[in-house]
Amino acid sequence: GRQILLYAPGGMGKTHMARKLFYRLRGKYKRMAWITYGSGIRESMTMPQTNQASENPDVRFADFIHALEEEPNTILFIDDAKETAVDDLVLAQLTGLGITILLTSRCPRIAPYESWALEPITNRECVDLFYANYSQDPEQKYRDAVAELAERMERNVFAMRLLASVAGEPRRLPQLAKAMDQGNLMDHIGQLMDFSNLNQKQRRILRCLSLMPESVMLESLVAWFDFPQADLELLVEKGWLNRDREAETLVLHDLVREYCNREKPDKKTMQTFLDGAMGENFSRGAAEYEPPDFKGKVLKMFIRAVAFMEQHWDSQEDLAHAYNNLALEFQELGNYRNALEYQLKALDIWEKSHSEECLNLAISYNNVGMAYQDLGEFAKALEYLNRGLEIAKIVYADDLSNLATFYNNVGMAYLGLGKCQKALKY
Repeated sequence: GRQILLYAPGGMGKTHMARKLFYRLRGKYKRMAWITYGSGIRESMTMPQTNQASENPDVRFADFIHALEEEPNTILFIDDAKETAVDDLVLAQLTGLGITILLTSRCPRIAPYESWALEPITNRECVDLFYANYSQDPEQKYRDAVAELAERMERNVFAMRLLASVAGEPRRLPQLAKAMDQGNLMDHIGQLMDFSNLNQKQRRILRCLSLMPESVMLESLVAWFDFPQADLELLVEKGWLNRDREAETLVLHDLVREYCNREKPDKKTMQTFLDGAMGENFSRGAAEYEPPDFKGKVLKMFIRAVAFMEQHWDSQEDLAHAYNNLALEFQELGNYRNALEYQLKALDIWEKSHSEECLNLAISYNNVGMAYQDLGEFAKALEYLNRGLEIAKIVYADDLSNLATFYNNVGMAYLGLGKCQKALKY
């Protein structure tokens, strides 16, 4: 198989071109995979998936490599490889398998890949592209102003299309050129956002999407975040979101994502993200609409959001609930060690802030015990489950029917230890 590197600056259309090729080649290879490089190819390849056989990333990686070795008629698309790919031993290992690999990157050379450059289009082509997407100046009277803007936009294809969608009346074009005589491409993306008159809710949608994986189903966004579909459609119409009709997803362009991530997101954006991504609708929507590895990718976004809460949130109770929700997501993916880590963090907050008669403390002890039970550490599980049970007895002194779950969990821990008579008692 061939190993090809498609390189160009951001916004030139590398990913778009690779995606089109991916869909065109479906059926011509026995195995196809799309991998977003992220912080490293090995991490992306071993992202946990629902109902996966092993929580151990080393085992998942070995399984992935074994599957590739068994089927040479395979093509991998590896998108947005960073400079670290030059020394990435995993990428070198993949290259040695003899399969076909298409790599996109801003890095011009990654040995031994055959390099193909996407050259910037000329100023004249930029102007023609603008007018192909802009109908309000049919006689092209403002062509000189558009030519100036093309240089300000570094002759970026995405930026020129975006400019065409937000420019408005033709007489605004010279004003835009003058307003953009300073700054870099990222600054100009921000200016276009101002010119497009996006309201705060629409900007918040873009900021939330900048925290998500590269593409998301429209149905998922409506279900998880309660985003008005009209706002999503407007963002598509204005060019801020791209609708991938073949994959039926909405895609946030890398340049918009990079702009949104230049500054720390505001508290309201993070609250919107956390409420949606950790809510009940997320689990149901991800299972119904998204690919198997989607939730694994979103876990990284959760961790980022929780880290933001650790620095900026006033309510420790909110943080404890976030830790618990994150632990439950890890638990669902079978990643029990990480689930335990976040349950212990939640317990630390409840222990410091509440008395021995607090229901949240009882539940937290129970959750830590269940996490140890998932790991097969039944003696440790029993220690925490018993603590939770004793507190629950105080909390529910007037209604003992609420203790059934606590008793049952203690019994299951004894069963795991092989103490059947003790288990039967509980």
